[in-house]
Amino acid sequence: MPIDAEKLGKRLKQLEGQLPGSFVDLADNNPFIALLEGVEGLGASDALRAQLVRRPLATVSVQAGMTINELKHLKNLHMGSTSNYRLSESLQAELRRLRSIGLITSKRAIYEMPDEFDLGEWMELTGRGEDYLRRWGE
Repeated sequence: MPIDAEKLGKRLKQLEGQLPGSFVDLADNNPFIALLEGVEGLGASDALRAQLVRRPLATVSVQAGMTINELKHLKNLHMGSTSNYRLSESLQAELRRLRSIGLITSKRAIYEMPDEFDLGEWMELTGRGEDYLRRWGE
């Protein structure tokens, strides 16, 4: 059956209008892309698209996997309480994870952090990070 490009374009435009702004972050999520490819092979892509419109996976998955320390870093950046941070491998891993999911951005390279530092000089909360705190930061 030939694809009507004009109809498809209209359907995609309609779908895009229903998606949250954070949906584009899923384009960098390799496991999610693999899931979509598998779903497409099963012919169930319309059902998955409908679910994504009703309940965006990006926000839900971030909230479910957030550690207490990661939330503390976000709150500290938000409130400006960023002094007296001490370097550790676990801290660097937490910051890398927050950066990879788009809640913070790096001002400088994480691997260059000194033993003691002000987090605000190294990291910045993104708009998505601010949104996350408004929703889940209680």
